[in-house]
Amino acid sequence: MGGAIALLIFPFIFFALIGTQSTTLILLAIVLSLIIHSAMYGPQAAFFSELFGTSVRYIGAPLGYQLTAPFAGGLAPLIAVVLLKWSDGDPWPVAAYLTSPPSSLWSPCGWLKRPIK
Repeated sequence: MGGAIALLIFPFIFFALIGTQSTTLILLAIVLSLIIHSAMYGPQAAFFSELFGTSVRYIGAPLGYQLTAPFAGGLAPLIAVVLLKWSDGDPWPVAAYLTSPPSSLWSPCGWLKRPIK
């Protein structure tokens, strides 16, 4: 949950650090992004396995995970390029795009989800 909440704010910080063109601050931005990525990616296995009952768990979780990856992750670079072109190279629309889908959906889903017994 902390990773999803951090993702609401961090894209703006990330692009601000990258914009400084300082090697140290760019490295800091990358390290911080890896920590937030780990905070979101680490609990996913347990989260996805709890979404499905035991009779369909080994097909439901991987199927849902793998079928959404091309759409969510595959289209993101294309959308980012369109946003950068639209904004004449200003990274703030890309940061807003990165903020809106994952964090706004993961946080409420995580709070409202009930474990399967």
